[in-house]
Amino acid sequence: GYYGDTSKTFLYGNVDDETQRLVTEECLERAISWCKDDSIFKKIGKRTRQ
Repeated sequence: GYYGDTSKTFLYGNVDDETQRLVTEECLERAISWCKDDSIFKKIGKRTRQ
């Protein structure tokens, strides 16, 4: 099967480019680690937003 998604990350205050990149990368890596054969995409999205 195939699933596509897009996302946007919003940070508050003055955040430098390096910190922005690190936050985005960490969120992506965590979301990927939660992907399993029986994963429910809605739950992965909810965990990522938290």
